[in-house]
Amino acid sequence: MSYVVAVGRPYRIGGPGEVGDVWGGIFVRNSCVGYASLTLTLHTTRLACKNGLVIAGPECLLVRRVHRGIDTSVLDARLRDSLRAAPARLRAGGEQLGRAALIEVRDVETTVRDLLSDRGMPARLVAPIMAAYAREPSRTVFGVSQALTLAAQAVTVEEGHELEGLAGAYVHELVS
Repeated sequence: MSYVVAVGRPYRIGGPGEVGDVWGGIFVRNSCVGYASLTLTLHTTRLACKNGLVIAGPECLLVRRVHRGIDTSVLDARLRDSLRAAPARLRAGGEQLGRAALIEVRDVETTVRDLLSDRGMPARLVAPIMAAYAREPSRTVFGVSQALTLAAQAVTVEEGHELEGLAGAYVHELVS
């Protein structure tokens, strides 16, 4: 079971522009029956197209706890400390997206293939990613991240979450 919880107000990168409004949030995943860990991760959603992007980089993971032996007071303290710093981290993620729109990518398809290969993801995802890219072509790091997150809507939930994480990691790696 997965949810995205909105945090704060939409952030418009660089004022009016092509990137669109970005809403900060927290991605919450839990199995409810103990098959997966409780996981909270910083997340941004571009409201104009509803693509999600898991923010990459140091300390993007807010909480990850297996279901065995959870001490709720310790969990409460970790949540409180993590959430206190979340708005500044989300703003930094939004600013990274703005900078990503300025970095040119020469060969989008090769970049996509390399990203999938490096992450151990199947090459069959190239087709939906390139179809998504064709809908919003932008030969930039931001454009590639947009294609990854838009394609995430057309695959399984698990693959979609992986693509959103890959998009965040890609932006972070090239913009930080």
